[in-house]
Amino acid sequence: MNEIGDLDLPQEIYEEEAIGRTAEIYDDIRTTLQLPMVNMIYRRLAINEEALDWCWENMKPVILTGAIDRAGEQITDELFIDDAPTFPAEGLRLAGVAEDQRPAILAVIDGYNRANPRNTVLLGVLKALRLREPVAGAKVDSFNAPTTRNGGDGTLIPPMVGLTDMSPDIAATVRFMIRHRKPDAFFSVPSMYRHLANWPGALSLAAAILEPMEADGRISRAASGLTASAMALGEKIAPVGPIGVAPAPETIAGKLMDMVVDSFSRNIPELIIVGAILRQAFADDTT
Repeated sequence: MNEIGDLDLPQEIYEEEAIGRTAEIYDDIRTTLQLPMVNMIYRRLAINEEALDWCWENMKPVILTGAIDRAGEQITDELFIDDAPTFPAEGLRLAGVAEDQRPAILAVIDGYNRANPRNTVLLGVLKALRLREPVAGAKVDSFNAPTTRNGGDGTLIPPMVGLTDMSPDIAATVRFMIRHRKPDAFFSVPSMYRHLANWPGALSLAAAILEPMEADGRISRAASGLTASAMALGEKIAPVGPIGVAPAPETIAGKLMDMVVDSFSRNIPELIIVGAILRQAFADDTT
């Protein structure tokens, strides 16, 4: 089967579909995180507005202290990938990636490379807060917050390619890229791959780069310690208590939040490694 259909996907609310309170939160997420897109974590949570609202209400104050930026940098500071490839401009051209496409491709990769480490730590914060009682007037420590956050260079990126809109060839490439993943009914095709599908040559090159590194375990080995580090840092920087009572575990919102934390904390670390590899591969070799 070469096409990707709706049955392959857990539910999510795409940015262009968001309305009302969800659209407001999405706007706030993009502004607060200084990102051009809303990541899949929030799009999954948005299928239940109570879950999204509670999570963002408690995550945003921690983000604004700079704690998440510093923690995200901390878990990736010593990241090292054995033999990650690089390609000169001519090599990219031969692979079907035009030079004028590279800024937008790099903007996509950079957006996810800024978001994924921070989001993994945020999952640790959420996990900690789910187990705590609200505390009136609780403060969030600055955790040696940087004075500014890293932002993008303003390059516009196109929307993700809808999974049902992909051509059979692109869909087959995406399936090839995710075939190593353990079965997970909650985590689907990474958003980065859906964005890269705007440039079939770049997507195919990414698949070729990642395949041997997936096969010999380099990516999984590099990612293995990131989850534990992120969860520990999230626990450390989580406020003493949440702003309000968390949705009960037996409610739809509570179950959704717990599934998001469990699934994404296992899956995002590999995408942090993938992003680092692709950033090196597509980097402008003239700088």
